[in-house]
Parts: sequence; C-alpha cells; structure tokens
Amino acid sequence: MKKIVLFLFLAISINIETSYCQISKIKIKKDTAFVNGEECLKIKSNYGNCTMNDLDGNDILYCQWFLKTDTHPAYSKIIFLEEKITVTNYSTPFSKKNLIQTLISDKVLVECKLNPKAPSF
Repeated sequence: MKKIVLFLFLAISINIETSYCQISKIKIKKDTAFVNGEECLKIKSNYGNCTMNDLDGNDILYCQWFLKTDTHPAYSKIIFLEEKITVTNYSTPFSKKNLIQTLISDKVLVECKLNPKAPSF
C-alpha cells in the first residue's frame, strides 16, 4: 500500500512540475508585453478592447471585453485578424496577461508569432 501511495505522489509531483515549467512569466509595461523577460508583443488598448501586434508591427488579434449586464454574462471576444476567426469566451473573461498565457500554453502563439498550424486554427 505504501508503494502505491508513494508512486501516486511521485506521479502527481512530476505532473505538477511539468505543468508549472510550461507557464511563461508575462509582464506588461508601457504597451509592451514581455514573455520570460524578452520583448514579445506591442499592445494598443483602451477600456474594453485591445489590439496586439507582433514586433514587426503586424496586427495579430483584436480583443474586446464585455461587462456583465442584467441580461448577459461577462465575456470576451477575440478576433484573429489575418485568419478571420472569432472566438467568444463566456467561461472566464480574459485579462491581457491571461490571454497571452493561454495563447502560449495552447501553442497558438509560438516565439511571439501566431502559429498557423495551431490546433485552434
């Protein structure tokens, strides 16, 4: 029994460790997003929406946040401009940091560029 518990504990520890290793450190400062200390994206934003550009100045995506009202829940809408794909997220409205982290973890954003072969596309 002790061996089974030890094995499960070890398996869970390895799984948690590999999950945390994949999380990138994201910092947004003066309309620039840094991923693991490297400049990655330019962000133009105002209240309720933002546009993210790669470092070459190409528009990558447009994101708009909608607040909760009496008739609608809070949600976010993300438009991938070049691919002309719209994604609406009702489960968790994204912040800019969360959006970048999700794009990186889902391999939609690779080395600060959109991955055209990403599973989401």
